[in-house]
Amino acid sequence: MRGSTGSHSCGASIIAPRWILTAAHCVYRTRPTSISIQYASTVIRARAANVASVKRVIWHENYSSYYLTDDVALLELFGQLVFNYNTIAPVTLPAQNYEIPQIAEGVPGVLAGWGLNAVC
Repeated sequence: MRGSTGSHSCGASIIAPRWILTAAHCVYRTRPTSISIQYASTVIRARAANVASVKRVIWHENYSSYYLTDDVALLELFGQLVFNYNTIAPVTLPAQNYEIPQIAEGVPGVLAGWGLNAVC
């Protein structure tokens, strides 16, 4: 995701041709015209190809910028992305009602991603 100057602002995931999933703290109270999505590229530049305009921003109705709870948002694009399943494709989501297998308490785990891993 890119800010109004075209520079990187936050990460996001393609979930459908018109829909992008991101964190609410990245777009809370932001106008759609001030953000864009650059896709199918590993180099983010202000003047770049593969940029999609955002039509609408929807953040979770219970999002709290203080507690960072329900920190999820959707971006609707004006057009549709065309998937080639080589450089552009939607993320693979788990099946409905999928449950993560449980392991014993105290076993080390791995956390991947950006941002906080605890709320202070």
